Amino acid sequence: MSIYTEHCGSTQFFPTEKRLIRKAFNHQCSVPQPRRHAPHVISDQGLQDLRNREGYKHREGKIALCQHCSKTWTYEQLVSDCLVNLHGFPEPEVGGQSGLKCNRLPVLKKRCYSKCVEFQMGLTEVPPCAAVNAAYQAHESCHVSGCFRCQKAGKKRKRHVCGPNDKSYC
Repeated sequence: MSIYTEHCGSTQFFPTEKRLIRKAFNHQCSVPQPRRHAPHVISDQGLQDLRNREGYKHREGKIALCQHCSKTWTYEQLVSDCLVNLHGFPEPEVGGQSGLKCNRLPVLKKRCYSKCVEFQMGLTEVPPCAAVNAAYQAHESCHVSGCFRCQKAGKKRKRHVCGPNDKSYC
């Protein structure tokens, strides 16, 4: 258990070394990979806007962009690209088509849960740090219905929750 805590006790998921960043977020770009910069994350105000349902719709969920071309990423795409390109997770086939990047994170998260269970059962010796961080610490980029307690009058002591996908969102 101490090995698990020692390796997976941090919340660092995305790489910090330039070489690893280029590998993790490789894409078709006008600049060759060795000279390419890391994706530029939007401003703090933009990140704050993404926490709101309307802000998320307005910004189309885009959290980062390439400084050299028009490529943009949502949070789900950043996590997926990092798992596939850097940590060696196989590219999932979503809807019968390989490489459909918009819906591949749920499949990858299930694979992360599986790797965590394999480690807990003693089937692997090395803790799957990337799998732990992706499975348990990666949050949906737009809040889901369970993120907010209902603030409506008359809803006292009920376990009702509402969020951006609920029509009666508070």
